[in-house]
Amino acid sequence: MPPTLDDIFTRKLAVLYARLGRDAQFTPTGGDAQPVRVLLDEPGSTGLDGMQARTEPTIRMQAVDAPNGVQRGDRFTVAGKTWAAREAGVPVLDGSELQVELKAVQG
Repeated sequence: MPPTLDDIFTRKLAVLYARLGRDAQFTPTGGDAQPVRVLLDEPGSTGLDGMQARTEPTIRMQAVDAPNGVQRGDRFTVAGKTWAAREAGVPVLDGSELQVELKAVQG
């Protein structure tokens, strides 16, 4: 059976994150840290879509890397800086990605 468009998109998404993503640690509240690849948009950037200037830091990640979703307070560490989710992660497009608004964690 030939691959579906969803199959092709999901495979291409994995390639996108492998090439453009950054190594991070995702730590759900009460859980263990796990390695993930993320797209981090910091304030002042326009993000991957190039359409909107970011005023708050945002992470996009593959939903498969967070099977229980991302909840408020879950943490991400990228390049030694720790961020907390402001709210629950929001599915993007077909739900294969999550977008998470962040706040810096003072250490």
